[in-house]
Amino acid sequence: MIPLKLQIKNFLSYGPDTQEIDFTRYHMICLSGKNGHGKSALLDAITWAVWGQARKTSGQPKPDHGLLHLGQRNMKVVFDFEFNLKRYRVRREFTFAYNKPTAYLEFGMFADDGDELIPLTDKTIRKTQAKIELLLGLDFDSFINSAFIRQGNSGEFSHKSPKERKEILSNILGLNVYDKLRKAASEKAKFFENERQSLIKLYDRLLLDLSQQAQLQDESEALQIKLKELQDFQDTCELKIQAYKDRQQKLILQRDLHQANKDKLKTLHDIYAKNLTLLLDLKINWRKLLTKICAVFDKAQLEKQKLVLEQELIGIRCKQKKAWELRELLAKYKDSYQKAETALLALHDQQINISQAELVSLQLNLKHAQASFDKDQQDLINLEQSQNLINIKLQAHKQLQVQHDTLQKQFDRYKDFYQRLIVMGNAAKHAQDDLGYKQSYLNQDCPACPLCEQNLSAARKRFLSDQFAKEIGFAQHRVSRVAKLLKDLKAKIYDQYIQLEQFKSDLNQVNILKSQLELNQPKIDLLKISLPLDQVKLDSAKLIINQKLQNIKELTGKRASILTSNHELAILLDQIKLCESDLQINNYQEQALNVKEQELAQIIVLLATDRTENLTEQRIRILEQVSNLVRDLKSKKCEINLLNNLLAQDHDLALKFDNLNLELDTLSKNYAVIKQNRELVLQQLGSIKEQIKKNTQTKIELDNLKKELTNLEMCAQDYKLLVGAFGKDGIQALLIEDAIPEIEQEANYLLGRLTDNQAQLYIESLRDLKSGGTKETLDIKISDNVGLRPYEMFSGGEAFRIDFALRIAISKLLARRAGTALQTLIIDEGFGSQDEEGLAHIMDALYKIQDDFAKIIIVSHLNTMKEQFPVHFFINKTATGSTVSVFEQG
Repeated sequence: MIPLKLQIKNFLSYGPDTQEIDFTRYHMICLSGKNGHGKSALLDAITWAVWGQARKTSGQPKPDHGLLHLGQRNMKVVFDFEFNLKRYRVRREFTFAYNKPTAYLEFGMFADDGDELIPLTDKTIRKTQAKIELLLGLDFDSFINSAFIRQGNSGEFSHKSPKERKEILSNILGLNVYDKLRKAASEKAKFFENERQSLIKLYDRLLLDLSQQAQLQDESEALQIKLKELQDFQDTCELKIQAYKDRQQKLILQRDLHQANKDKLKTLHDIYAKNLTLLLDLKINWRKLLTKICAVFDKAQLEKQKLVLEQELIGIRCKQKKAWELRELLAKYKDSYQKAETALLALHDQQINISQAELVSLQLNLKHAQASFDKDQQDLINLEQSQNLINIKLQAHKQLQVQHDTLQKQFDRYKDFYQRLIVMGNAAKHAQDDLGYKQSYLNQDCPACPLCEQNLSAARKRFLSDQFAKEIGFAQHRVSRVAKLLKDLKAKIYDQYIQLEQFKSDLNQVNILKSQLELNQPKIDLLKISLPLDQVKLDSAKLIINQKLQNIKELTGKRASILTSNHELAILLDQIKLCESDLQINNYQEQALNVKEQELAQIIVLLATDRTENLTEQRIRILEQVSNLVRDLKSKKCEINLLNNLLAQDHDLALKFDNLNLELDTLSKNYAVIKQNRELVLQQLGSIKEQIKKNTQTKIELDNLKKELTNLEMCAQDYKLLVGAFGKDGIQALLIEDAIPEIEQEANYLLGRLTDNQAQLYIESLRDLKSGGTKETLDIKISDNVGLRPYEMFSGGEAFRIDFALRIAISKLLARRAGTALQTLIIDEGFGSQDEEGLAHIMDALYKIQDDFAKIIIVSHLNTMKEQFPVHFFINKTATGSTVSVFEQG
């Protein structure tokens, strides 16, 4: 973070007139002025604008109330800064009116091609603040413990406890990402452990099921034996049933023959009775014939009967002729009436059919229109539902871009960290190779010091050998740690790359949904316009159809009245009635005519035939018939006697048949019971076999479960290891330990310049315990002429030089760490404890490190310090507030 511009209003000693301070053109700046005029207030304004934190009184959770200029209700700070070659602006305001505080925070980035400010402000101040801290990679505590040495707090980092120092270094190094990884690994470990416990329960249940395998085998063998016994019983029953059925078939044949004989006997009895009746009839006819032979014929009486019959036949035939004429006329009238009625009804039906055809056409059109209307209405509903669904999906994907950008930044940081790890690994490998070379150099016969070229003593040689062995072990440890970190980080980068690709796919899907949303909207608008018009057309068509239905009903109701109102049909109907009346008068009986004609024919035959000869022939014919009937009756009588004897032999046939059916029914029931038991045994056997088969599958599942349990246990163990690795005492401790030599080297370089190489600083990350073992710590120890002492044993001036060197080292570490480079060093006072030589050393150190920072801002009222800075920002306090003036020294 490089300060560019600062605008202050009503902030601490600065009044209502807005003060604008431009840092852009200057590299090393000294803020000078009297005490209380507002030098430190400028620096507080920067921290309040960026983090909302500055000096505060006791008992106040936030500093806002105490920062207001006396008598004012509103204060504002606008801060422009550069970060990673981008220019940003933070604007923070605070208002206290009507006993109600109001805060406002605005964050934006300037476009590359001009002064246009692109807003980055989020919905809430908390989210906007988080976005600023995410960009810088530092919170307020880390900033004031590294790049900003506040007044009276030069030892802010040194005075912290070892635990607090580690937390500050963790924030500076951006190790909070490992806390997130640790949390994610912990959740994964819990997930795999829960899965493992669930699978253990399933494994125990399957093992319990498998323990019943031997019992199932015994039951299967017992059921197979029982099944064989039932099969034998069933086969025996089938043989018995077949034998009974054969006997039953014979009895059926015998019963059918018995029934045939009974039927034949009945037929013979019927024939015998009929022939006996015929014989009796012949007897009667014989007696009548004898009577006729004895009788004398009267021809005169027959002639009279003939004349009477002829007169009656003439009258009947006249009526017959008249009736025929009337029937023809009646048929003619009926035919005319039928034709007229058919033509009239056909004309009326034609009108009805035309109306019905029109109705069908209208109904068909209405049906098509209704179907089209329903389809359009359904299309509208489907389109609206589709729009709603698309809107829901778009709402769900609303945060995709933000998540993608956040993940992209994290992905870039991981890649950058991966490259740095590679550099660190190469450096550690080179250091290991150098140490190996040095150790091999010591193994020579007479090794000499490569610097002073003096021969090494045996004691010094052993000391250096032990020292090199420790350093080689430490270097090997660093190389292995970096290799493991590279492996884990590479997997993490790959996973994030997959997630980024998925995000891109989801964003493409969002664009497709937006296009579909835009395409569907014109269709919806068109349907909303056309549907009401179609509804009006449908209502009009339904009204026309109802009118047409009413017309058809009226025509159908008039059909009966058309026939009665027609004059021609009425005349024909009268003529038909008249003909039917005349036909009733001239009616005759056809049967009477036939009877009369037959009687006349008999009389004519009798008059023309010799009656005596005819009677003789009848007498001979009757005698022959009687002889034949007597002979046939004797034959039938013999057959009847024979059949009665056969039927008498089979009198117990029905009883045998009933007994056989009873036995067969009992046997069939026993067979059904045996078959049912066999089916039940088969089902039980099938169920047991299925369970045995299932147990075989269970064995396979158990083997798979064992493998899966092993895999889950390994995964859970791996994630538990990751939890420890990502914890405070894992990778974070290693990275802090890796950063410690860099801090030590830089701090010792500055401390050497400040103390003429009389002091050297050591940071211990491990402390030996009395009970044995070690403990993670971050102790600061200094070696000088007196010896090795803790930091707390040094005086104020000495402590300030140590604090100054340590804080400069941490700030330079920040400047070299990608993603957390503030590139600005700020020192607020603290030089008063130094003598002239110490001040000279400090200025010399500042000039040495000036190229490592884009800006160095010093607050001091010491003339010795002020004279050595090219630019002075002089702060003067007036009645209306503090003002800032810029002085450049030649």
